[in-house]
Amino acid sequence: MRNVLITGATSGIGLATAKAMNQAGWHVIGTGLPGEDASALAAIGENITVLEMDISNRQSVYAAQAELQAMLDGHLHAVVNNAGITAAGAILELPVDELRRQFEVNVFGHVQVLQAMQTLLSNDARIVNVSSMMGGVSLPALGAYSMSKHALEALTDVLRIELANTNIQVVSVQMGAVATPLTNTIAERMEELAASEGGYAWLYKAMVKVLHQQSNGATKPEKVAKAIVHAVTSSKPKTRYIVGGAARGLMFMRQFSPDVIGDGILRHSLGLYPKTGD
Repeated sequence: MRNVLITGATSGIGLATAKAMNQAGWHVIGTGLPGEDASALAAIGENITVLEMDISNRQSVYAAQAELQAMLDGHLHAVVNNAGITAAGAILELPVDELRRQFEVNVFGHVQVLQAMQTLLSNDARIVNVSSMMGGVSLPALGAYSMSKHALEALTDVLRIELANTNIQVVSVQMGAVATPLTNTIAERMEELAASEGGYAWLYKAMVKVLHQQSNGATKPEKVAKAIVHAVTSSKPKTRYIVGGAARGLMFMRQFSPDVIGDGILRHSLGLYPKTGD
């Protein structure tokens, strides 16, 4: 039986992916933070292993690696880097410690996992980085998250080239708003910031409206999981999967529109148009 490690598998996209990979006949090792409720993950059924791991903590990651090395009969055939957090706030007032924490989990944590697990990877392993539309389209008040996902896209590109002389393939999965607990947490945090009446309250109030609008048409995590399963199991996976029409449209706009025009389109779509003084 083939083995897949999925980080952040106790809820949302990670849990949906664990269910889908298990249904596809894989042994799923799903991770959650130490002390986190993993009952939904454990309840999926047979061939599910729950593993405690904080990807931002080196000791925790290497302890998990040692546990896997002793446990597995064979190799890891896939790693799905899904765990992540979101720091909300305008860049010029976001505490640098929060920005640093954003990168510790969303970027350095994934690198740490891959460095620790590389000795367990099979010759034909898959590395799937669960990214975001914001890896190509930066959104205001979510700049820290956007920056981390841009970095994750760069990590994907670099790994794809550095592992080109192997049979290990590296894939990115990008999507827009997804109906997960993390999305709800972001909206709640933005509402708190909007109520503060600080210098960026106007921005947060606009983004609260955007987030509520997005939640109405948010992609189901099962749809993202379907793309991840294809990325893991296909003999010829894409280098990037874009899930959801809105994400595809915004990324196309950013790729092919001049920055000034793209900025205007984005501001208008977010209700941030016109500029003050226009």
